[in-house]
Amino acid sequence: IVLDDVGVDLIGAYERHFVAQGRAPGFPAETPHIDALCAQGMSFTNAWSSPMCSPSRAQVLTGRHPSRMGIGSILR
Repeated sequence: IVLDDVGVDLIGAYERHFVAQGRAPGFPAETPHIDALCAQGMSFTNAWSSPMCSPSRAQVLTGRHPSRMGIGSILR
């Protein structure tokens, strides 16, 4: 599963978890398939990301670490 520009608090199933812990509700995106997987017991707790979109996309497209390709920041 690849998501771009999404924090876990924007996924419905995880947003409910944060609210149960006392955090104010946000505005999660509609993610019915991920919510259904979570309802059946599958959760995604280990993830890797880059704080910028260009390095993340380069890694997904090539399978290599972005710094190995010289992409360490947003490409304009």
